[in-house]
Amino acid sequence: MPAPIAHLAYGRQLLARRPELNVDAFARGTIFPDIRRLASLPRGRTHRPYQIMLPQVLAEPSPWQAGFLFHNWLDDAWNTHMKQYGLREERMDDELTWGCLKLLEVDMVRPLVGEVPNLAVADPEAAAFGVAPAVVEQWGRLVGQDLR
Repeated sequence: MPAPIAHLAYGRQLLARRPELNVDAFARGTIFPDIRRLASLPRGRTHRPYQIMLPQVLAEPSPWQAGFLFHNWLDDAWNTHMKQYGLREERMDDELTWGCLKLLEVDMVRPLVGEVPNLAVADPEAAAFGVAPAVVEQWGRLVGQDLR
């Protein structure tokens, strides 16, 4: 699956189709699902594998929720693409290859992110996942630092 910076970079491209959405709220929704690592949540709490279609993302009125849906859609699209080349997330033999691909992708998409969005905000939508606001803000700071 793509790294947070890749979600933000590809999300910028989607925002070109949805200019009415608040960029910062969309970005926070886009990075939110991977908070599971920091918050020690099972992946199933923040990810909806193969349940999100792009038209849902494009129709979602809430910028945070659109970002959240986009994250899930992009994970699935990325994994589907990689599986065409025989890579499987669950296969330990592919771990080094996945790591290398993610590093390469991060290097390639960094210029696409543009201005760093305001990520260190605990949006109300995040509370529905049971993550403390301080953890949401910490996650946003960590991702923001990585972007800088």
